[in-house]
Amino acid sequence: MTNRPGLLGLAAMLGSVSTIAMAQGTNETFDLDPIHIQGEKLNRALADAPSSVTVLDGEEVENGANDDLDDLLNNQANVLADEGYQPPAIRGIDGGVGPGVALSAGSQPRIPILVDGVPLPSGDSSNISRTTVWDLDTIEVMRGPQAINTGRNALGGAIRLFTKDPVFEREAALRFRYNDEGDAGVDFMFNTPLLEDQLAFRLAGEWTNGKSYINNFPNPLPNGVNPNDEDIGRLRAKLLYEPESVPGLSVLFLAERNRSEGPVEGIYYGNIDDLTLNSPRGFSSLSYVENVEHDVLSLQAEYEISRNFTAVTRLSRTNNDLDLLDSGEPVPVGGNYFQKELTEVEAYVQFQDLGIASTGVFGVIHSDESEFTSNDSSLIGFNADGRYKNTAIYGEVELDAAGMLPGLAVILGGRLEKNRYDRDVVSTGGTPIGSNKIDETVFLPKFGLRYDLSDASTIGYVYSEGYRIGGIDADLLAPFFSQPFSVTAFDPERMKNHEIYAKTTTADGALDITASAFFYKLENAQVVGAAAYSGSGFAAVGNVPEAEGYGAEISTIYRATDRLTFNANLGLLHTEITEVGIGQSAMLGQTLPRAPETTASLGVSYAHGNGFTASAHARFVSGLKTVLSAPEMDSYSVVDLAMGYETEWNDNTIRFDAYVNNLFDERYQTYSYNSIYAVGAPRTIGASITYKF
Repeated sequence: MTNRPGLLGLAAMLGSVSTIAMAQGTNETFDLDPIHIQGEKLNRALADAPSSVTVLDGEEVENGANDDLDDLLNNQANVLADEGYQPPAIRGIDGGVGPGVALSAGSQPRIPILVDGVPLPSGDSSNISRTTVWDLDTIEVMRGPQAINTGRNALGGAIRLFTKDPVFEREAALRFRYNDEGDAGVDFMFNTPLLEDQLAFRLAGEWTNGKSYINNFPNPLPNGVNPNDEDIGRLRAKLLYEPESVPGLSVLFLAERNRSEGPVEGIYYGNIDDLTLNSPRGFSSLSYVENVEHDVLSLQAEYEISRNFTAVTRLSRTNNDLDLLDSGEPVPVGGNYFQKELTEVEAYVQFQDLGIASTGVFGVIHSDESEFTSNDSSLIGFNADGRYKNTAIYGEVELDAAGMLPGLAVILGGRLEKNRYDRDVVSTGGTPIGSNKIDETVFLPKFGLRYDLSDASTIGYVYSEGYRIGGIDADLLAPFFSQPFSVTAFDPERMKNHEIYAKTTTADGALDITASAFFYKLENAQVVGAAAYSGSGFAAVGNVPEAEGYGAEISTIYRATDRLTFNANLGLLHTEITEVGIGQSAMLGQTLPRAPETTASLGVSYAHGNGFTASAHARFVSGLKTVLSAPEMDSYSVVDLAMGYETEWNDNTIRFDAYVNNLFDERYQTYSYNSIYAVGAPRTIGASITYKF
């Protein structure tokens, strides 16, 4: 593997675009509306947020080259979200676990992904059920512990997506898309008022039928399934009610259904250039061909009590079924099944302009999650039942301290939560394999200072803590080695994070610069590979007494003209295991998994007044490993190009988009351990047509 073509392409792109920028330079002044963060549950602008938050919206989200969430996350500093086996990682904190570890150890994500406030299924299937960006409004990438505004286990950050709400006018959209990997799809949106200025309905859907970019063999499998076929469908309905009889009340109902069939994307065996999966073990396809069913119901009511107070209540229920198919091959390993149900009830009050309290939130939340996993084979058959209840009160307030120092604000917050968790693992014959029970109460504080140097420049400091519960990891492969089942216990982990930041807008609004530096300690860090199963000897989830990480991020947006925009992101990171336990001496000084020292991206976008748009983005990721005991994978760089044209047709809008992702066909690994590999997508050429009416 080499990243030279991507880097050369990046240099060429920047050189040509710089020429355009100099030719079109102007002295324009940019007066942009402030961006408000929804995920913090506070009425606070992005410029005032005391944490590192990236907000993506508008053209960034609607670009026809973006098929799923990973396409948008990959360009962000210190964020790792490539295709393959794992959910996103932020600042060296692995967001969760892949299907294999979720099967043995359960799944509680460090970096939850929430859509319209509802958590996606964690670990076992959030990485498999690709997250759509169709009819999406904004994405918020929140770095560092997010216990107060996101909730349980949000130790390393959070990713929040907000889809478009119904509006009180009729609109519709239809999009057709195709790429040279054989993926064809159609998306639609229909919005209509049902009662003038009071009741509106929005329906959005998408369907994709195509092929995996990995050639899976044998094909067909002995069970008759084609391991290369992919079929994905989603349907989301929203109903908004704002009754005239109750001014200030807004009620939003959401129902969503997701269905997908096909292989987990990116898994391969053999030469990376072949992009094939044909493992000599004879049963590799077992874990990588799956059916997913994911359903969501949510009801949220928001009531503006007065100019100072707004009350919000939310009730949601999600159900997720993941069936990893039995391939029918002679090795008796059967099929795996995950089933997860989550119910959440939350109520909070937002307040603002109450004396020295500029803004704040106080709330309560209760979540009840049940999890069932099983394997139906005669050799390694088992059942695992888990139940996780979390009840918490939380709050955050921003105090105006201008009386002490003009421009100074103090942020105080915390979350007090009670965790109750039970998990039992038994063989299909009823023999106990292992169990654990957790009943604990935890307080997670937050403290910050913000100082406004001017209306356009802010500096600050924030301290926050995150926490994730412990559990047990079962050695489910032990029977292959003529060993009995066994379990390895792991303790809860806690993060203590310090961060300083600076934000400024200069050059008459043309240049935005955001910079942050951070340092964190992980106590009892949960790491895959920190322990080993006694039977099979494979890596298990374990604890190292202490690990730390420090680094920096800088992001810039430069609007050279009203048509030409540049952006650049740089993430620097160092992680290290600083204290080890008995039998872990070889781990001392090692980096954490999925913690590249450098992530960088450069981009340019051009929008001509006649409807033509073009963009180019390049990103670089330095070498990393995915498991402590695994070798480091090579660094890589990827260049993406896109262009579009929008015009009027029959008094409606039609848009044509074309793109090339991974322009130089870079082959790069995203996962490597124990002969299981994942690879990023090869060069892909695609196009779409969108009609809005």
